[in-house]
Amino acid sequence: MLRQIRRVDDWRTPMRIHHLAFISLLVAAAVGVALDSGVAFSSSGPRAPITIEPLPDMPEGVYNLDPVHSSALFRVQHLGAGNFWGRFNDVNGTITFTPDDEKKTFDFNIDIPLESIDSGNEKLDKHLKSPDFFNAKEHEKMTFKSTEIERLSKDVWDITGDLTINGTTKAVVALVRFVGTADMGRGHRAGFEAAFDIKRSDFKMNYGIENGMLGDMTHIVVAMEVSHDGS
Repeated sequence: MLRQIRRVDDWRTPMRIHHLAFISLLVAAAVGVALDSGVAFSSSGPRAPITIEPLPDMPEGVYNLDPVHSSALFRVQHLGAGNFWGRFNDVNGTITFTPDDEKKTFDFNIDIPLESIDSGNEKLDKHLKSPDFFNAKEHEKMTFKSTEIERLSKDVWDITGDLTINGTTKAVVALVRFVGTADMGRGHRAGFEAAFDIKRSDFKMNYGIENGMLGDMTHIVVAMEVSHDGS
């Protein structure tokens, strides 16, 4: 009887080996993700974040946004079906880079003139500038001023800031990615891309929400190219 039990159990042995190997791969993957995110682990649990390398060739100082090569995009659902995209062609402001200040490595101060909205349709642009949406005559621009920053990895940050639209200010968290930096004969430049979501209703833009014509949740992407003022 014991021999029969052993023989029956023998066929499970390769499966156990494969199962253990699969678990080992999962553990290795988890450790890799933790190291990539800057978190170290020990037998007693999580330790303090490991040191992350500084940005390459990024001088300290104030960087001015290049309005020609920067823009803001927004996306909202239309008629419960497709996603409608629009953009703002003018993005202004500054980004201050202080690498030695871990709590405030970047200071974002961005403003977007509402008259620069561009949906690709003149009639729709006029409606978007009306009090139904951005109320461009009363509020000439929307602004973002950063208040907190948390580095997630070498090139990614969570940046919290005050977003003001239609005279209403709300705190939002933007995921900001560092795109690159270089000097190709036109001064030292750097690129960033920010993405975050807001509810239009939080900023007094309720048009089309109740009847389902337009979604409330709006996705925003801001592409920024900046130049160093010392260049």
